[in-house]
Amino acid sequence: MMEAERIDQIKAIKKRLNRLVFPDGETNISRICELIKQTEGLYPVPLNTLYRLFSEQETAADLCALVAVCRCLDLDIAYILSPPEPNAEKAASGTAAKKFPVLRDPRYLGMFHGFFYTPNPERDELIRFDLELKKTTYTTTATMTYYGKPVDVYQQVMPDVRILQGTPYLDEFHSNIHIELTNEAGDYYFLYFTRQRLRSHDLYFRRGIAITPSSVSTNAPLLQNFVLFAREVSDDKLTFVHGLLADVSPEFYIEKAKLRQLCEEYPVVQRFYQSFEHILEHDVVSVYPINEEAILAANQSGLDRSDIVAALLLLKGGSIATRRQVFEDLDAYGTFSKNVLQQPNESNRSIIPRTAKEKSPGNGARKG
Repeated sequence: MMEAERIDQIKAIKKRLNRLVFPDGETNISRICELIKQTEGLYPVPLNTLYRLFSEQETAADLCALVAVCRCLDLDIAYILSPPEPNAEKAASGTAAKKFPVLRDPRYLGMFHGFFYTPNPERDELIRFDLELKKTTYTTTATMTYYGKPVDVYQQVMPDVRILQGTPYLDEFHSNIHIELTNEAGDYYFLYFTRQRLRSHDLYFRRGIAITPSSVSTNAPLLQNFVLFAREVSDDKLTFVHGLLADVSPEFYIEKAKLRQLCEEYPVVQRFYQSFEHILEHDVVSVYPINEEAILAANQSGLDRSDIVAALLLLKGGSIATRRQVFEDLDAYGTFSKNVLQQPNESNRSIIPRTAKEKSPGNGARKG
C-alpha cells in the first residue's frame, strides 16, 4: 500500500469512528476510557492512546484501542475498517447524516406495545410486538421483541419470540421517523411513521407502515400497517385493532351480510346503523360505502362520539379494505417487459396505438 493510500485509509477510519461515537460533535473521550474499563473482557486503554485514536490530525491508529472501542460500544468494526468511500459517496453520506439524525426526542422514547398482521398473507392473525426506544450514552437504540405464532403440523401454536435491533432516525424535512430492524437470523422489519412535536405528553399512539419479507415461498416484500400503544391492549379489545390496521383511507366498503352480522354481535354497531341508516342506504347495491369523515361530520343522532368510533373500527375490521400487499411480480409481466416494452416499436406494431392520422378515413380506416 502506498503511503498516500495508507493515510487515506486511516483518515477514513477516524472519520467514521468520530461520526458514530460522537454524532453531535461533542467529544467525551474520558467517558469512553471509563466505559472500556467497566466492560468485561477488555483491557484498559490509556487516555492518551484514545486521544490519538480519535484525533484526525494523527496519521496513525492503535488497532488494539480501535477494537476495544468497537467492542465496548458495539460498533461494526468491518464497516469502520472498510476502504475509503469515493468522494461523491462520502459527500452523500455526510449530507444524509445531517438530514437524517438519530432520533433523540425524549417524548418518543420508552417501551411501546404494537400490532401488525402475520407475514403470511394467507392468514389474518394479529402479531404482538414490543418496541423499546432507548437513549444510550452516544446514540438511541431500537429493540423489537416479536411474538410470533407459527402453527405446527398438528395445528398447534408454537411460541416464537424473536429480537431485532436497529437505530431510529428522524427525517427532519418531512417530519417522519424510520427504523430498520434486523438480527443475525436474517429477520427484517422497516417501520416508518409520522413524528409530531409533543409538548404536554409522551407518545401514546401512532400508526405507520411496516415492510418485511412475506412468508410465501418467494419471500416477496410485504407492505402493511402497524399500530403502537404506550399501554398494553387487553385481549377483549383486540377486535378494534383490526380496524386500526385496515386501509387508512377515510372510505371503506362492507358487505351487507357482514354488516348484519356485526349488528347482531355488537349493540354499538346496531345503534350506529340505526343512526346513520339514511347515509348508509343511499344508492347501496351489494356493499355499503362508509365514509368516516362524512359520518363524523353528520353526527346529529345523539350517539356518543366514542360509540361512533368504536362502531367504525368494528365495521372497518370486517370490511373488504386492503390489509396487506405482497409486492410480487408476475413472471408474465417480466417477460412482456423484456420482449415487448424494451424492444423497438417496429417489432411490436400490433400493440402500438394508431395515431390520429392512421385512424382517419383517408388512411385506410373504415367509416362508421
